[in-house]
Amino acid sequence: MPELLPLAWPGLSGVGAAISLPGAPNLCPYLAHTDQAEVAANRASFVTRLGLRGLASPKQMHGDKLVLLNAEPNGEIEADALASSSIRLGLGVFTADCIPVLAVRLQHGRPVRVLAIHAGRKGIANHIAPKALAGSNPADIGVWLGPAICAECYEIDGQCAEECLAAGFARAHITPGGQGKFNCDLRGELRLQLRRMGIHAICELNSCTRHARNPDGSPAWYSHRNGDAGRMMSAVWLNHQP
Repeated sequence: MPELLPLAWPGLSGVGAAISLPGAPNLCPYLAHTDQAEVAANRASFVTRLGLRGLASPKQMHGDKLVLLNAEPNGEIEADALASSSIRLGLGVFTADCIPVLAVRLQHGRPVRVLAIHAGRKGIANHIAPKALAGSNPADIGVWLGPAICAECYEIDGQCAEECLAAGFARAHITPGGQGKFNCDLRGELRLQLRRMGIHAICELNSCTRHARNPDGSPAWYSHRNGDAGRMMSAVWLNHQP
C-alpha cells in the first residue's frame, strides 16, 4: 500500500500536493508519546522524497490564526492556517476527522501563493477558511478539500448544535439525529462559506474518515472518532518561483 497519495488541481501546473495515508511513517510531532527523533527523520525523508527544501506544520489550536512563512520555522508555530509564496516550502496540516484544506492563489494564471488550513468544527464556526483566503479575487483561488467525517457519522450534542447555529451554520447543516443528538455537516458548511465568497474552483476527495474502507476492509483513513491516534498530513507547495 502506498504511503502518500499525490494530489492535483485539474489544468493547473506549478503546484505540488500530497496526503499521507494510514500506515505511513508518523509526520506529526504533536501527538502524545511521540518519538521526536523518529518524527524528525520521517519529515526529512518526506522532504527529500518530494524534492522540497523544507516542511512547516503548525501546532493546531482549533482557532482562526493564519501565519505567513518565507522559510521553514525554527520553532513551534501555534496556528490553524499557513501561507507561503516560497518555492518548494511544504505546508502541511494534520487531520483525523477535521477537513484539510489546501489552496492556491493565482496571478495572471500562475500560482503565486499556497495555503494549508485545518478546518474543524470550531475553525469553521470561526470562518477560518474565508479569513485565510480573504483579500484575493475569488476567481483566482483554487481549493482542495480532503477526507473528513461525514454528517451521518458526526454527531454533536444540543449545546454544540446551538453554538454552531449561533456562529452562522446553515440549519440544513445541523439536523436532528437520534437520542437527542444532532448531525453536523462540516463539509457542507465549509463548501457554503467558500461559495459565498465567490470561490467555485473546489476539488474534493469526498471520503468519510470514519466509515470509508479499503478494498481489503481496513480503514481508509485515520479517525479520531474511531479512537485512532494517528493523523494524516495534507501538504501543498509551489514548484516554481512566482
